[in-house]
Amino acid sequence: MNSQVFFPSPSLVLFFITILVLVQIPMFLCYDWYSSCKNQYSCGYITDIGYPFWGDGRVSGCGNPSLYLSCEHNTTFIDINNVKYLVLGVNTTTNSLKIARNDSWGGVCSLNHVNTTLDSNLFVYSPGYGDITLVYGCPSVMPGLFNCNGIGSGYMLPGAHGPDKCKVSVVFPVLQGEIQFYTENMPKMEEDIKEGFVVNWIEDKSCSDCIQSKGVCGYDVNTNQSTCYCSDQTHGPKPCPSPPPSNKSDQYHHHIIIFSTIARVVIASERKSF
Repeated sequence: MNSQVFFPSPSLVLFFITILVLVQIPMFLCYDWYSSCKNQYSCGYITDIGYPFWGDGRVSGCGNPSLYLSCEHNTTFIDINNVKYLVLGVNTTTNSLKIARNDSWGGVCSLNHVNTTLDSNLFVYSPGYGDITLVYGCPSVMPGLFNCNGIGSGYMLPGAHGPDKCKVSVVFPVLQGEIQFYTENMPKMEEDIKEGFVVNWIEDKSCSDCIQSKGVCGYDVNTNQSTCYCSDQTHGPKPCPSPPPSNKSDQYHHHIIIFSTIARVVIASERKSF
């Protein structure tokens, strides 16, 4: 018995390819950033955090690349200038973040010898904070406020300073009104360092405009600036346009018309071939 192999006509192949292209392009190329970036970051008692932050449910395009929040055992952390901080609180109304160095919980002797500095493009200290400098490994002839195994004695200076005659120094922000008590109250200084400090992230005006236009804020790594994701799947530096009068059913009917037209052409072509 002779078997016949069916080879579809070119027009039929074109028909199916066209359908696949029309269906798959929206699925693979048009990622729904608008819906994705509506998701909020939540971890432990830090909840409902959106732009400019991202992480743990918020993909990288939803926030500034430098403002990644990590969730570890229901505790939130953020890295700023290669220093890891514990996030103690977030106030989205005042754009403020309370943070504490993760290495401060063991006291002044546990601190890594790296200054506490902010990225001035992203943060500023909240009013009322000033710097102190902890110097380590000082000569024995200098009076020490504290002594750390392996590096020797150290003391505190108001303001930001270098190590001078000592080995290393660490600059740290604290409430200015408390600095006067530290030279005679070492435990208080350590406690204040553990309690952390408050910073304000710099507000993005274009993001505020985006929200007012019913858009969702995100970040475009290609332009290194914020972008506005809109419900019609468009995005850009400007707010979302006013929605057109048409609705999703119009797009659906448009696809039906295209499919029907292609189908008629294919059927007519197939009939002519027989």
